[in-house]
This record gives sequence, structure tokens and C-alpha cells, in this order.
Amino acid sequence: MSDFDINLLFNNMSEGFCIYELIYNKAGKAIDYSILEVNSAYEKMLNISREKAVGSRASDMYGATEPPYLDIYSRVVGTGTTEEIEIYFPPMDKHFMIRAFAIDGDKLAALFIDITARAQVEDELEEHREHLKGLVKERTKEIEAKINKQREILGFWAGREMRMGEMEEIIKKLHEQLRDAGLESTIDDSLLREETMSSFLFPPV
Repeated sequence: MSDFDINLLFNNMSEGFCIYELIYNKAGKAIDYSILEVNSAYEKMLNISREKAVGSRASDMYGATEPPYLDIYSRVVGTGTTEEIEIYFPPMDKHFMIRAFAIDGDKLAALFIDITARAQVEDELEEHREHLKGLVKERTKEIEAKINKQREILGFWAGREMRMGEMEEIIKKLHEQLRDAGLESTIDDSLLREETMSSFLFPPV
């Protein structure tokens, strides 16, 4: 493949592409990286021209106090491995997927795509899910409250039926005691009826 073909491919990629070179201090620690080359997609996504980017330091170019993702890029160069990350970059208010890989010495390449639209959809879906969770939780509380109320009502009537059964036994024993004492005829029968006794003990609710 000729240099012309490579450049044509390089500048017609839909992904942003750039080549970086690490910059070290005297102690051998990476403190920054310079931008060696970028493609057309890089210029469009980041709104940074090639003329402005190439030859600049990342710490000066990307609007951040520290060179973005320097620790990751240092690890890529140091280990020769490839790393892929999805990040939100506040200075540009964008989400990116970045794939970085070592290419030669202290140089590495970064291939990236703008995933802001996808991230926004995911955030909206998450907000919608949280909203639905809130509605379900609220509705569940309402249903639980109604169930508890029904349980209270059922408990009251169950207790009432139990007490009515006890009253029947008491009335029967009272009849027997009055009859044995020969006093049954002196008591108004209406006072000993179950309906009358229960109305005194259990007024309507």
C-alpha cells in the first residue's frame, strides 16, 4: 500500500485518530505527551484544527489541568498492551470511547469515537427506569396500606365472632343459674336474648 493510499485511508476514517509521544521528566516519569499527527475526523470531533494540534502538548491543547488519561497512555507504552475506555470529558462536554495501543518506542496511537448521543440516551433511559421504580415503590406502599387496613378489619370481625361465641356460653350458663335458683321468671326474657346482650357489648361500628 502506497503512502498516498495510507493517507487517503487515514483521512477518510469515521473514527478520530491521533499519534502521541510521551514526554518524561529527569526522573523518567511521564509528565505529558505531545501530539504528532491527527486525522480529519479528529478535527471534526474535537473542533481542533490539525495545524493547531500537531506539535502541541496535551496539557495545553485539551483544556485540562493535567494531560488527559496520561496514566493509561503511560501504561500502554510501558506494557505494550492495548486498552479501551469509555469516558466523559468535561472540558468538551462529550463522551468518548478510546482505544489506545503502543506503536514505537514512546509513541502510541489513540483511536476514538464520539459516543455522546448514545450516552445521553442511556442516561435518559436510566432516569426513566428510576422514575418507574419510584412510581412502583409509591404504588406498592399504597397497596400495602390497603392490605393492612383490610387485615385490621378482618381481624376485628374475627375477634367479634370469637367474642360472640363466648357470649353465647355465658348466656346459657346464666339461664341455667337463674333456673336453678328459681329466679328465671323474675327476669325480663328480652334482657337475656343474645341479640340484646351483644348489642350492649358490641355496638355497631
